[in-house]
Amino acid sequence: MKTLFYLNGALIQPPANQKELSIQLNFDKDAPTAQVSINKWRFVRDNAGTIQDYIDGGLLGSDTIYGSYGTTAGIFEGLPFRIDLDYMGTVQTIFDGYLDLTDNVEVSCNDITASAKESHKIDWLNETADSIDFQYLYDTTPSLFDNKFIDIPYIINTIPKAGEAFMAAISAFVITQELINQPNIVGNKKNLLFKGYETVNIPFSLGKRKTELTIPEQIFRVILDTFSAVANVYISIVNAAIDALNAVIGVINDLIDALAVIGIDIPFNINAPNHIPPVVLGSLITDRIGMLMLENDFVDVPKMFIINEGAIPRKTDVVETFNAKYVWENYKYIDSFMPINGKHNQYILKQHDKVPFCYDDYEKVKLDNRILTNFGESALVDSLEWDVYNQSADIKYRVNKQYYNNFKAAITNEATGN
Repeated sequence: MKTLFYLNGALIQPPANQKELSIQLNFDKDAPTAQVSINKWRFVRDNAGTIQDYIDGGLLGSDTIYGSYGTTAGIFEGLPFRIDLDYMGTVQTIFDGYLDLTDNVEVSCNDITASAKESHKIDWLNETADSIDFQYLYDTTPSLFDNKFIDIPYIINTIPKAGEAFMAAISAFVITQELINQPNIVGNKKNLLFKGYETVNIPFSLGKRKTELTIPEQIFRVILDTFSAVANVYISIVNAAIDALNAVIGVINDLIDALAVIGIDIPFNINAPNHIPPVVLGSLITDRIGMLMLENDFVDVPKMFIINEGAIPRKTDVVETFNAKYVWENYKYIDSFMPINGKHNQYILKQHDKVPFCYDDYEKVKLDNRILTNFGESALVDSLEWDVYNQSADIKYRVNKQYYNNFKAAITNEATGN
């Protein structure tokens, strides 16, 4: 079995500390993760020259002292670095990443030690996810948002808050007093060891809706209701006059129609005026009840609110049948520490070092971490570190074995109360 090292896509001589290479397998997640155990690599002679040439190419912007690379991305862009295992013609990449030339690189004569970091791991994922927001998605992939927007009516709440107004008045008073009265104490040794406090909150806020009228709105509503009552009295009087006028207009129009029968054509009709609708000004104030309340047109903190009204009834046929008790008894009981139906989640942890371990063993365990020990016990490998050059491994595994059974279980079903 050969270990192949590639720098910037080209096969190179192995680093000076290649024999320190080992591969770690961890099975703490659903899928095993394999990674090399060493992240500091020592490059000498031509390999060191290649790295120095890459750094100089970003500094000089022209052919470097080695005369092979010319202009390069330079020190702030990682130099591609890959490790492959070649076993009888089967090649497997065990590390694909880059050399971080900004992370404590040690340089001496024809000798460079640099850190290697793997690509597309959790750090890369976090940096990429943090750099993407909804505005970026909307600008780059607008099809994701086709017919996805929902109009949310909102109002700007500009009513001063009593607490904030009080604190503002106190702050103005304190500032004015501090400007007038110069403090005599320069420092207080009792306060030198005070530690600052940082408030950590959930980065979401619940969108508040307006549910009732404010006090000024209630006052204005009473005024408008009173005005509407007085105005409606006058409107009813005017409407009565309109009714009388419409009766007269009706007689005149009938007379015009009768004259048209005997040949006297009067080319117009008098249109009857419509009633004036009653005034209901007070109810207009309630139009904004139920809207989302905002202090301005921009949202700094993401808000969560219910878009669809209503709720699923608590006790339905589905809840009565498919509930927590059903899921536990049919599926989740195998994770119970207490034995149920002959199954339990009690394990004894074991560790063995320097166990003979070859490439075929590595391939088998990577695909399936279930093993059989020398004592005939079925076990699960939690993690192992494979020494590639010495063909041995340090293995941590667990055996499913019961060692406690003094239980009293009390299970309740919230849906049925049993």
